[in-house]
Amino acid sequence: MVVVVFAPTAELASHASEVVRQISAEGGDSVTFVLSDPRACRITLRTGGRKVSGSIQVQSRRIAISEIEAVLGSFIDRVPRFPDMSPEVAKFAQEEWMSAYYAFYQLTRLRRWVNPIESYIFGESKPFQLHMAGMVGLATPDSIVSNDEREVRHFATDFAKGVALKRVSHPPRGSLRPGSKLRLYTTKLTRDDFTPSRLSSLGHCPVHIEDYIEKKTELRTYVVGSKVYTAEILSQGYEGTKIDWRHYPTRRVGNHLEVDYDKWKIRKTSLPSSVERRCVTLARRLGMRYAAMDLIRTPEGEYVFLEANSSGAFAFVEAHAKLPISRALARHLLGRDGFAL
Repeated sequence: MVVVVFAPTAELASHASEVVRQISAEGGDSVTFVLSDPRACRITLRTGGRKVSGSIQVQSRRIAISEIEAVLGSFIDRVPRFPDMSPEVAKFAQEEWMSAYYAFYQLTRLRRWVNPIESYIFGESKPFQLHMAGMVGLATPDSIVSNDEREVRHFATDFAKGVALKRVSHPPRGSLRPGSKLRLYTTKLTRDDFTPSRLSSLGHCPVHIEDYIEKKTELRTYVVGSKVYTAEILSQGYEGTKIDWRHYPTRRVGNHLEVDYDKWKIRKTSLPSSVERRCVTLARRLGMRYAAMDLIRTPEGEYVFLEANSSGAFAFVEAHAKLPISRALARHLLGRDGFAL
């Protein structure tokens, strides 16, 4: 039996290289299928009555669908790019590739998929996640999504410590329209920011606002099946990361910039067992076999859930906090951890 790793480009396939290595170390077999390399990677789906057959081919190796045990859909939310095609032809090819990929998923969805496509579509809405997190017993911030200036003003003035402005959700998965180049990191706002002139523009689109939670540290928790791995980000020790830890301090090395880990510190830690259990339950209810969750530990010692990402990056945490996430993913894909969604 074979594990298939899907990626839109060779560059993004490299993000899963350690998982592939760990699958081999566990005695498993895998292939990496790069959607933007149709000369080397081919897919065939055949249906007739009740019969389903077909194969995928990588280089000279052909694997029957019946041989596929599990699929890692690594970064498959990003459509493949075809720079050697005209824009219109490239767009058509993107549409057909994504349609074929979804058809492949629908015909193999009972295998172990990390993650099921439904979790990308439904599981990454922040309002839905916060609701489900509260339902399983996790502490969450109060929040509102609205383009009604009166509702937003009323909500914002309830919190003396300010509110956090965020995106409503991650960008739509597999969108074929040109993506916005605008980025919205977590932004802290006070009552003084909600002026009539700013509020008047709310009618153009809804905003997501949360009660701003004071932090002692931030936590990046990875749920893989029923396993939980957590890294603590000491974001409050550097001015630039106090509001959003993704504003990494950088330093120049040669001709490029890299994260300055002397200022941006991360280390291995663990959650209380009761919080871990609730994180596993939440991931299951969101339909995620793998989830990268963001939590806050407050100065009072409370753990507050913020969001979960079904394709959250883990290589930087694995490297610097020494968490065995790739091995856990490999064992999960091979069915060695006893987990069933």
